Amino acid sequence: ALHAACTAPSGGGDGGGNDNTSNTNGNDNQADNGNANGSSAPPAEEGVTDVSMQGIAFVPKEVTIKQGEKVRWTNRESLPLVHTTTSGDASDANAGDLWNSGNLSPGESFVRQFDDVGEFEYYCIPHQNTTAMRHAMVIVEP
Repeated sequence: ALHAACTAPSGGGDGGGNDNTSNTNGNDNQADNGNANGSSAPPAEEGVTDVSMQGIAFVPKEVTIKQGEKVRWTNRESLPLVHTTTSGDASDANAGDLWNSGNLSPGESFVRQFDDVGEFEYYCIPHQNTTAMRHAMVIVEP
């Protein structure tokens, strides 16, 4: 038993340990994030499309919904970063006229119903120079 115990950690055990560690961490983290987000975020609702603000990006950056449906933006950053969802583009004089969530801290959400058909561009005010948080799009179909 002693001999086996010695060879296991020093031999394949180390490799196995490292592999397990990285695999487990990777998988666990993903699973945990998924579960944590799933349980802490509001449950999925019919007619509501979710967009995450994560990694200083809108994910997905473009969504297509039906007229009268809603989009729910949720800040899922692990760091204390605030985001906005703000209609238009930073260069528009009328940016924010259709909607502006104001600053959303991690865990906070903003919901908007889209009653008009069309393509609605939006961006994040604090990260308006970040490509992943500018020129995002909600496409509303009849």
